Amino acid sequence: NYGESFVSRSIMLVPTAKSTGIFTASLGLVKALKDKAKAALFRPFDCCKNVCACKDSYSVSFCDAVKQIAAGERTELLEKVVANFKLLADTKADVVIAEGVVNDKLDQDKLNADVCHALDADIVVVNLGKCAKAKL
Repeated sequence: NYGESFVSRSIMLVPTAKSTGIFTASLGLVKALKDKAKAALFRPFDCCKNVCACKDSYSVSFCDAVKQIAAGERTELLEKVVANFKLLADTKADVVIAEGVVNDKLDQDKLNADVCHALDADIVVVNLGKCAKAKL
């Protein structure tokens, strides 16, 4: 663990595949929780419009993450993620929903496990499923 928990609860949504609709699930969970608690969305890794310099974001760019992992700087990367998480947590959120990584350039399972451990987050697995009774 890279630090104490800064919010009363952190939950990490972890994808089971590359296209699970994790962003939609994350936003939906934040919206559902907002009636009961102050909830916030944390995206540990993001890339704004394919430009690896996201301003006003609590995210590390995918480009920087790939570079740090390739350079053997996984610990430093996780420390940066935790520092960003703390900045978001300082907004006094009761619950922070962390969105798991869905990216081919990263070992998403290992990275998701590392981030989840570093944030001391509970895990919710997100799977793209189809309900036979659902109507579009």
